Amino acid sequence: MIDHYLNDDEATERAFKDGWFLPGDIGKFTPDGQLVFLGRADQMMIMDGINIYPAEIEAVVGRHPAVRDSAAIPLRSPLHQDIPVCAVALHSGKVASETELLEFTFQRLGSRYPRRIILLEEIPRTKQGKLLLNELSQEIADKLRRPA
Repeated sequence: MIDHYLNDDEATERAFKDGWFLPGDIGKFTPDGQLVFLGRADQMMIMDGINIYPAEIEAVVGRHPAVRDSAAIPLRSPLHQDIPVCAVALHSGKVASETELLEFTFQRLGSRYPRRIILLEEIPRTKQGKLLLNELSQEIADKLRRPA
């Protein structure tokens, strides 16, 4: 196993401790022993003291039969710190409203549900499937500025 990053002492200090590699991933065990991936520690949102992981929101909203793709991100707030928002792309021919999807996520996530669902034609991603965060943030901001 590698023991450092080439020419990056700062990243090495963060990721390698006492012979262990710490990737920054967060998970939890279910009562029946299943390991559930919650996301990366550096992507965690905190709203009113509650830890919220984008991957958890995305997994739940992705279970809705109309949802094809989703991505959760924080909106910064001086009062709440982070407000979780989820962009959603629907399957062709399927219909779901923001209200329906919010209720769906609230029933499954409780206080960790997204406060807004933004419907998009596509979630901006690279060809490899990685989220284009800046583009998504701009699309969400544009949608939030427009009257419904």
